[in-house]
Amino acid sequence: MPMACGLPTHGCLGSALMADSFPLVSMLADASSPSAVAIVGFILLAVVALIGGTSDGLYHRIPNKFTYPAILAGFLFHAIAGLILVGMAGVGLGLRDAGIGFATAFVPFFVLYVMGAIRGAADVKIMAAFGAILANWEAVLHAMFYGFLASALIAIGVIIGKGLFRKTISNIAIMATQVASKTKPDVVSMGPPIGLAIGLSSGAVIAGLEQFLGLVMPWGKL
Repeated sequence: MPMACGLPTHGCLGSALMADSFPLVSMLADASSPSAVAIVGFILLAVVALIGGTSDGLYHRIPNKFTYPAILAGFLFHAIAGLILVGMAGVGLGLRDAGIGFATAFVPFFVLYVMGAIRGAADVKIMAAFGAILANWEAVLHAMFYGFLASALIAIGVIIGKGLFRKTISNIAIMATQVASKTKPDVVSMGPPIGLAIGLSSGAVIAGLEQFLGLVMPWGKL
């Protein structure tokens, strides 16, 4: 079938039916090679991750003038992608998917922030931006898993590199005692400052490789 609705293997009607049940981004992985729309989506995600992670690493902050436009860019991208893939009906579907991704990322991170488990609101916002761009709750969960794993590895590297292993173990013991006594844990005293957004950015890029470019990670074959 000739190219229809921007897809090599689906007609407009078939695309619309798929979109009703699946995220529009699932269409981007249908082709044997990534479509131009998928590549643009990954580039957007990578740029947001690069700027957000670098800002957090260098300045320990991510300004609102970056995070809010990044969130908006995620919604705008999927609205345009929906228009290209399905037509006018795809605009609403794209916004729906971006909203689902946004909520999947924002809600748990906001809860962690309120509980004091996350220090900065910027981490919540940058993760929400990743969610809006990924626009798929499964991909967002993958990004969270990869992000926390990357953050843990970075933290271990910093602790070992700065010779803070004993101090960190002591702080963990103190925090455990505070939790046992039902006292709010003093998270600020826990070892060296580690930019969570750096790990989250790394996790988002890995999830983006799976989501937009259809890459299968080595562990995905297990």
